[in-house]
Amino acid sequence: MGQASRPHMSRYAPAIKRLLAVLVVLAVAVFFWRAFSRNWQSIRAHSFEIHWAYLLFSFACIAANCLLATLAWHESVNALSPSKLTFKESIAFMNASGLVKYVPGKVWTYALQMYWLGKRDISKSLVVYINIINVAVSLLMSTLLGLVLLLLGPERLPHAVTLGLLVALAVVDFACIRFNAPLFSWGMAVLNKLFKRNIETFDVPLGMLLRLHAFHFGAAVSFASAGYAVCLGIGYQLTPMHALVVMSSFLLSDVVAFLAVVSPGGLGVREGIMYALLGGAASGSLALVVPLAARAVSMLVDVALGGLALRLLSGLRKPNGSASLGPA
Repeated sequence: MGQASRPHMSRYAPAIKRLLAVLVVLAVAVFFWRAFSRNWQSIRAHSFEIHWAYLLFSFACIAANCLLATLAWHESVNALSPSKLTFKESIAFMNASGLVKYVPGKVWTYALQMYWLGKRDISKSLVVYINIINVAVSLLMSTLLGLVLLLLGPERLPHAVTLGLLVALAVVDFACIRFNAPLFSWGMAVLNKLFKRNIETFDVPLGMLLRLHAFHFGAAVSFASAGYAVCLGIGYQLTPMHALVVMSSFLLSDVVAFLAVVSPGGLGVREGIMYALLGGAASGSLALVVPLAARAVSMLVDVALGGLALRLLSGLRKPNGSASLGPA
């Protein structure tokens, strides 16, 4: 009976995920609407002076974050695959597939990569493996830097908790670097068993793993800098201590938003976590306005890089020049 009902349930799984995504976004929208209504006087009292230079800098920082992540992905493909990509091709594949991150499910990005890279004889297992490694390193670097900034700034979590998380993650990261082959093999075996897949494991050179750490750490620094620049761009002057909290909230909210599978592109989740880390209602209009301004800038970057990627993708051809990989 239980086995017979599984196909029936799986038929409704996509619809359930879409419904959950809509409910999450609507719930956060209602929360922010009510919060704006309660704090409208403090929002009106704030002098919103738009500084375009800072907003342009925040745009550049988020773009740098995306391009450094693309560079890490590019290095991974070329290190582990016999088929080599140019960096222009990696920009096209990585950022064009990233346009679908606002579709619920988070699998469409990887499905597109499998489709395009399959034309270059790069296996689906390798595409999945490369993305798992890069996502893991990226989340670790963002979380570690976010916790360090949170520890140095005004107390949002008990410092003992923040320090404990920081030490634990640093130990995990060191173990993954030092014992990457057996740990990755064990981790993939667990994932294969859990999701009933047969994803291969690949030997990751230590030098490549260290380079990935460097690229993703640089991406995290760029993203944190964008948070500070957004505040300056809409007229918030921050003390150095509060700047640390803003940068930390940018990083940690982005990590939580990525892990929130039901939320398309982390919509609502990222803003809610930022609101909490920035102090909520106690911080006045800052905790309400900055998350929305940050989302607006990051979506502009997504559109700009996605448009560039689609333009590049339309001009890419197979090595023999016979057919385009992108749309006609």
